[in-house]
Amino acid sequence: ADVARDAEKLQTNFTKAMGIFKALKSDAAVGLAKANVVAAGEILKAAKANNLEAAKAPAATIAGSCKSCHAAHREQLPDKTYKFKQ
Repeated sequence: ADVARDAEKLQTNFTKAMGIFKALKSDAAVGLAKANVVAAGEILKAAKANNLEAAKAPAATIAGSCKSCHAAHREQLPDKTYKFKQ
């Protein structure tokens, strides 16, 4: 149940991120967010089927995309906050 709930949160958050990235006209970030919405859906489906083994690959997809997207689209400012970069 916890995995399913977290997967639903991921879907919601990546859907919101897609909207933000669309507004910023960053097609690459939109694509990554969209792929993560799909991956979170796969995790949700696996969790509801009580098949956590099937959730491993889509979870790895999400984990791998986080670092690459943040590296490409996040810039740390002197005050240690971040801003989006194209």
